[in-house]
Amino acid sequence: MYNEQDRDAQRRQIEQKMDRTRQEIDRMRVASAAVKLADVERQYKALLASFNDKTIPRDFCSEQAGIAKSIVLTTAGKLCDNALNAAREAAMMKNDKEKNKQIAIAREALKKAMEMGAEDGMREIVQKKIDIIGETGGNWFEGPTKAKPGEATPKMVNFAKQERRGHKRFTEPTLTIKIGETNCTSFNWSIGGLLIQGLPGKLPVGYEMQIEFGAEGGIKHPATVRVMRIEETENGNRFGVRFLRSTRAGFEFFQTLLRTHGERG
Repeated sequence: MYNEQDRDAQRRQIEQKMDRTRQEIDRMRVASAAVKLADVERQYKALLASFNDKTIPRDFCSEQAGIAKSIVLTTAGKLCDNALNAAREAAMMKNDKEKNKQIAIAREALKKAMEMGAEDGMREIVQKKIDIIGETGGNWFEGPTKAKPGEATPKMVNFAKQERRGHKRFTEPTLTIKIGETNCTSFNWSIGGLLIQGLPGKLPVGYEMQIEFGAEGGIKHPATVRVMRIEETENGNRFGVRFLRSTRAGFEFFQTLLRTHGERG
């Protein structure tokens, strides 16, 4: 029979295992920020193996596995994008050897992204870019190539080009944001970015990720964002992110907000 002291010791052991899992997730995020897919995959497999320990709560394992899978997916998408850009540059320099090398890297990254649950449209978009690199020597076209675009066909908008310093920020209405399997809210927002609250763990500055945002109960718009700053508060960290890309509908969503709410602010 377990006495109370034994049960306390067991609880502490479980909490320590859960803390180690969170630390491993943080290490995955750091590796992802550096686009080290091999490291992220290795850490992901080790994390899943650790969940064979039946003393760790199953709901916790499921939640953390979902977060880790999302990190692998995001990393694969970034590596695919980077390789396609490098292939494009090599094509423009008439360096066929480097071009083919980078296209091979993009294909492998695409394969991993599909294994991790990327939407079907990603495969077609990546192949179109590869075809264009081969046919035109690197002349580009607009379109999403990220691992998990919310929509595969809508025209994409480069938010960085739309952004300027000094955008006015608003706290209302509060926007809902989904990152992987985690639901968060905005502390404030502008047409150029968001200050996100309610996201557990840590993210390094410079980390790029896929999110979905929108009004509570409304349509969610996919976007790629970059972490620009971290604010530590008594209620946890807030992450200031800047929009890199989203759909045209996402950009128009903010324009509508500015018209309906910005004029009151």
